Amino acid sequence: MAIISDFFIAAAEEAAAYQRNSLPDSDVAYYGQITEMELGGLMAILHGEEWDPEIDYATEYGFDIIHEWDAGQRILIHIPGTFLQDLIEIRDAELSEIADIWSATPEIQCYGEELEPVLRDLKRLAQSALSANKQLYLCNMF
Repeated sequence: MAIISDFFIAAAEEAAAYQRNSLPDSDVAYYGQITEMELGGLMAILHGEEWDPEIDYATEYGFDIIHEWDAGQRILIHIPGTFLQDLIEIRDAELSEIADIWSATPEIQCYGEELEPVLRDLKRLAQSALSANKQLYLCNMF
C-alpha cells in the first residue's frame, strides 16, 4: 500500500485545513511511506536508544494524531517540539550515519542514502517552524 507523507509547517489553527500543493515549497516536503511510527523510531535513534520492537516510540514521544478525514484514509499528525529541537541539532556531518541507522530499523525498508534528503528536509522544516513560531505536521494519505 502506498502512503503519501506530506510534511508541512503551519500555525496550529491552520493545520487541519491543509490541502496538498497549497503551501509554498519552503513550507512543505513531499515523501512517501513515512508515518508517526517511523518518526518515533528516528527520535529514539536521536536519543541514543537501542531499537526495541516492543516499544511504541510514536506514542512514547508524543507524535499525536490530531485530525482524521475520510474514515481514517487521511490523518494529520502533530510533530512534537522536542523532535524539532532534536532535528536542528543534527550536524550535517552526522546525517549519513543517522540515515544508515534509521534505514536499519524494521519500519524503514530502504538504503541510508535514500533517507538523507528526508533528514535534510525535516531539519530545514524544523528550523523554519521554530523561527516562524509555527508547528511541524505530517499529513498521511493512505
